[in-house]
Amino acid sequence: MYSEPKHIVSSYNVNDIGKSLYDLVIQHKPLKIIDFGVLYGYSTVCLAQAVHDNGFGEIIAYDLFEDYEYKNGVKDVVKHNLDFYKCKHLVKLEQNDFYKWLDNPTPFDLLHVDISNTGDILIDIKNKLGKFIDNGSIVVFEGGGEIRDNIAWMEKYNSTKMFPLKETLNYKIIREEYPTLSVFKNNKIL
Repeated sequence: MYSEPKHIVSSYNVNDIGKSLYDLVIQHKPLKIIDFGVLYGYSTVCLAQAVHDNGFGEIIAYDLFEDYEYKNGVKDVVKHNLDFYKCKHLVKLEQNDFYKWLDNPTPFDLLHVDISNTGDILIDIKNKLGKFIDNGSIVVFEGGGEIRDNIAWMEKYNSTKMFPLKETLNYKIIREEYPTLSVFKNNKIL
């Protein structure tokens, strides 16, 4: 049963975006989930609750943790949060760089990406993971909507906006509320 991890710091808990992640896992029943950019573990806990309720599946959660130069999580805090929600046994927590993984991706059924996403990151995802998406894997990511493109750091660093790429990259926004949640879709699946 879903229990929103409100005490875990995340932009997702502002509008209960975690419930959308939970629902994706319940609906699609992925065997292998990869969660990139866990910060303090909010998304990972939401995904793990669904894996628990499905009765099967595995999660590999990757982050740079303290090595990320901007807003970052602390691995021990994530471990504590996973333990608090009694889902530590469902998650393999590792340090990994998304771009290195993207150069040699491992198969997955569902991938969640929340790594300071920009339009450039979405282009890389679509180019390098398109074969996985075409074969039925789901890639869900933070952002994709107009509201998310206009946050301060996107403007400060003149980052490539995501929303103007929506039709070109063929993604679907599944939660419009900030920070928005979107998914690369295989038309047979979503």
